[in-house]
Amino acid sequence: MYAHLDRLNNAHYVFDRTLEKTIFVWNALLKALALADQAEEALARFREIGRIGLPMGSFTYSHTLNACIASSSRPKLTPSVVS
Repeated sequence: MYAHLDRLNNAHYVFDRTLEKTIFVWNALLKALALADQAEEALARFREIGRIGLPMGSFTYSHTLNACIASSSRPKLTPSVVS
């Protein structure tokens, strides 16, 4: 919701204070980052999801890829990003 209102700080605030970070909470943050043109952070959060072992689904991948596609910096995707 905050992402659609261009309030990324509020989205971070809610995320940081959420006690149980399910994949749905992570996906909401990834979508907010995509809408805010924050590809590097989206990729960092994507890697974090992998490190903590949450199961990723199609929304996780699509929000991360959308962040990269929409980004003006166009981060380079390598095999290590998705492994």
